[in-house]
Amino acid sequence: MSKSEDTTTHYRKDSLTLVGAVALGTGVMIGAGILSLTGQMAQMTGSLCPLAFL
Repeated sequence: MSKSEDTTTHYRKDSLTLVGAVALGTGVMIGAGILSLTGQMAQMTGSLCPLAFL
């Protein structure tokens, strides 16, 4: 590697960027929230859980 090629300024094409990391984190938070609310709803509705989705 020459001195002109600094590893801090070159990124791989398939590396995770800041925008990608923020999008991934946001998706994980929203997904976890949906799953936890679904579990709470299933606990409250009991056997009528499928009707609660309608």
